[in-house]
Amino acid sequence: MFSTLWQSVPVTALHINDEYLYTGQGGTLSVYKICKGKPKYLEKRNVFNHAVIHGIKSFSLEEKQYIVLFGGKEMAILTIQDFYLVCHYKSKDWIWDVQPITKSTTLAIALAHNSCILFDWKKNEEICAFHCSIKCILYSAHFIGWNWEDLVLCAGTVFNQVVAWMPGKNKDVEQKIPLMLIPGHDGVIFDMHYNNQLQILLTASDDRSIRVWKCSMSNGNEQQAKCACVMYGHEARIWKVETLIVDGLVYVISISEDGLCITWLLSMNKEDIQFKVVKKLNLHSNLLSYASDGKDRFAVGCNNGAIYWHSLSEITSSNQCLEAAPFSKDQHGTPKIIKLLSLKAPSVLLYTDKGYVLCYDILLAKWKVVHHLSDYGSYAVMSVAPDGTLIAVGNTKGNVTILYLEKELNTTTLAKLESFSGKIQNISWYQKEMVVSGPSGQLNWYHVDTDVILVSKFVLPQAKHRWHMDALIVNSESQDHVICGDRRGSIHLFVKGQSVPVCTIHGVHGKHGVTSLDKHGNIIISTGRDGYWRQFCVNTSKIEMLTQHRAAQGMEWLENIKLENFRLYVYGFRGNKFVVWSKFSGNEMFSVACGGCHRSWDFSTELSKFVFLKASQLNIVEVPENVFEESLVEVGFHNHQINCVRFLASYAHDDCHVDIIATASEDTKVIITKLLHNKDVCKAEVLHVIDDHCSNVRSIRVLTSSETDITKEILMVTVGGRATMNVYNIQIQKLASNKVPCLVKHVATYKSGASPDMRFIDVAAWKSDNDGHMVAVACSDGKMRWFRLNDNTITLLSESRDTGHCYLVTSRINDHTLAAGTDGFVRIMTSEGSEVSRFRTNQSGVNAIAFCHMTFQGARHGCLATGGDDNSIRLTMLKFERGAVEEVSHCTVEDAHATQVTGLHLAESEFGAQLVSTSIDQRVTLWRISTFEDDDKTNLRCQHLGSKFTHIADVSCIDVIRDRYVISGRGFQVMT
Repeated sequence: MFSTLWQSVPVTALHINDEYLYTGQGGTLSVYKICKGKPKYLEKRNVFNHAVIHGIKSFSLEEKQYIVLFGGKEMAILTIQDFYLVCHYKSKDWIWDVQPITKSTTLAIALAHNSCILFDWKKNEEICAFHCSIKCILYSAHFIGWNWEDLVLCAGTVFNQVVAWMPGKNKDVEQKIPLMLIPGHDGVIFDMHYNNQLQILLTASDDRSIRVWKCSMSNGNEQQAKCACVMYGHEARIWKVETLIVDGLVYVISISEDGLCITWLLSMNKEDIQFKVVKKLNLHSNLLSYASDGKDRFAVGCNNGAIYWHSLSEITSSNQCLEAAPFSKDQHGTPKIIKLLSLKAPSVLLYTDKGYVLCYDILLAKWKVVHHLSDYGSYAVMSVAPDGTLIAVGNTKGNVTILYLEKELNTTTLAKLESFSGKIQNISWYQKEMVVSGPSGQLNWYHVDTDVILVSKFVLPQAKHRWHMDALIVNSESQDHVICGDRRGSIHLFVKGQSVPVCTIHGVHGKHGVTSLDKHGNIIISTGRDGYWRQFCVNTSKIEMLTQHRAAQGMEWLENIKLENFRLYVYGFRGNKFVVWSKFSGNEMFSVACGGCHRSWDFSTELSKFVFLKASQLNIVEVPENVFEESLVEVGFHNHQINCVRFLASYAHDDCHVDIIATASEDTKVIITKLLHNKDVCKAEVLHVIDDHCSNVRSIRVLTSSETDITKEILMVTVGGRATMNVYNIQIQKLASNKVPCLVKHVATYKSGASPDMRFIDVAAWKSDNDGHMVAVACSDGKMRWFRLNDNTITLLSESRDTGHCYLVTSRINDHTLAAGTDGFVRIMTSEGSEVSRFRTNQSGVNAIAFCHMTFQGARHGCLATGGDDNSIRLTMLKFERGAVEEVSHCTVEDAHATQVTGLHLAESEFGAQLVSTSIDQRVTLWRISTFEDDDKTNLRCQHLGSKFTHIADVSCIDVIRDRYVISGRGFQVMT
């Protein structure tokens, strides 16, 4: 009935065997080949229809290799070579761990009530079952050993302790006496790991701690475990913990609900164990699964579907901060400004307070004086052209000296400019164009080649901090533009020959200033000291902001961006650290503690160097060559519940089918994803992340503005918490070989002045009879509100009376607005807020509505489907006539789902209509809607055709385009 094309669900299991990585997502097993670098996807197989894979192990028997999967109450064994299903077992209890027995066709299975089963997987039967004398519920279990006779089961009980017992010892005794009881944690135990070489047991708990116990599990005798170390560092529940021994050093790796993957170093003593944190990787999602090769490499699986691949040796290697060879400060002065140069060898250019310009060869560790500006004092501004051959230095008198630097570090004075009669505030370069800031907002634009030509003069608008921070030149057929970002955080657009800006966006980067401007194609990207980067475009003599994006939390000072392999990286400062941050993965790629941003520094990926001044000393840090090498095996999506999903486009391209999907989430983001699938494989690519909502995003509505074989233009309206509405224009390039595949432009924002607790729950939008669009919003305060969207303005037109019940859904039907809420009533209203009709459809809240036209009693009527918290689906036939709405017939399917209905889609078909429903019960159900005659009366009938289980938890929404269905919740899934 339904087949899955692609899904993004939490990664609940990982396993590494030889050169292969196995992952469990929902009931699907995926295989990756570990090549040089990251694992590459090979294939997948759906193993469990309902259970979620929570554990994967591999073993060999008679020169054949097998893989065992378990989760919930199910277990399966497959051959590794061809994924042939050898055994499928269903238990009466939850399975916590499975251990293959050496040279045997048996498995030990640990169950949730502290019992163990010896199972023969060749015969698919239970051999025997044993129980621990301590009967209780387990939160975790861990087998130690491979032989049945000396196998130890460590059970993490509901009583916050570990019970270790041997199910194979004393065969005639069914109730086994524990070897040891290990109390100490203040919360339940979620994972255990035993290192036989070190004779230590690690336990991870709900109390946010990891405890290291000295004990022996190999002799089978009763004993006591000694707590040698308690490790704190996580801020939430710890799910997995493991030890790795590399080059004689003992490391512990732990993952947690707080998104941290922490690497610890243990120092082993006779009496106790010392520890220290080596590295904290913040992966920004609940980390659910972990696996290592036992040596150096390990993988981490996340709640948002992401899979990370790391090397312990790379994690534990620290950045070497080297001090450059000293020079004579008495003779040359104190260092003030530094810049990196790419000459014959990586070099650093330095200016001192005595006017000396020195160059430091990093490889030779030698200084050389390249110039002395005798009339320049302690204050100067120095800037280097992109090619490294031109150096401009400005002073307090308004003079600018331009030096030409030759390869042998010899300099010639190209020009001495008397630019202003006051202090030079800043100098910036764009190729061979130089822009200089002087007093009172004066700007001079020079072209620098064999000589220096003054191109144009500009004046910045009045502001407290009135100088530019960066500038770039935009050439067009009609005229040349200069775009400047100033110290006050504003962006200005100048036209050559005109002194004042033709367009200004005031304070776009706050009051701390714009730090950089970059041009990529037709897009201008700015960064600022407010923690944002923004995208702009220039249309004739107007600059328009397209979108704004925030970097990682705490990274308030952004300095610049870097595009590498079509991915954007931002670098700047978080506190006293210089950080390179990836927009693609959200991870910190490189960081070094340098003391903060208020000192002279420079960074170059081409030279792989970061340099900074500290205590008047030049410090040099080597940047790894793989700084832009992402650790992602699979990209992640939303970290929280997805509230809404919508198809933006669906088309064929190069023998593949492309789906463009927008998802809105509790994490305040809207993600636009491209799914490219052919006969063999389906790939997902994040095209754009919209993160300018201040609270959760509840609903999306899309309208097609225009569409051709090449492009599609869409108007997208999003609403959410704090009564916020955003409108975007989205241009999708279907044949985007050399273009940006998805261009997003922010059109307008509306924030209600009502209570901050009021939320916009759902939205409907349609083209207005006049110019612009109309928007209807279902609100949590019991009112419907109607808005007009015209150009870049959203205007509130009207609102309905207060019903006293939260509205949950709304839609546009036959020139009317339909809305339903928590009281179970459906209301049909006009755009002026007056109620046309009202009728009750459900006993409680209505979560989903769907509408289509169908033939009823020989005439065209409207069929309305509603689904609610009462688990039922009601179908209502509506007659629209002369502005009135009349209920003609209805039928109700009681208990259509086991829990509340959250999504509906209704479409007319040859027999009447077809309905697809989704629910929290994780079922996608197909219904046939038809009519029948009874006592000369035409009635509606809803016939169940079938259901499919989905591994998407907390299903929230469904959307359909052609023959494709997409559902959302804790992840999203595309079906056909």
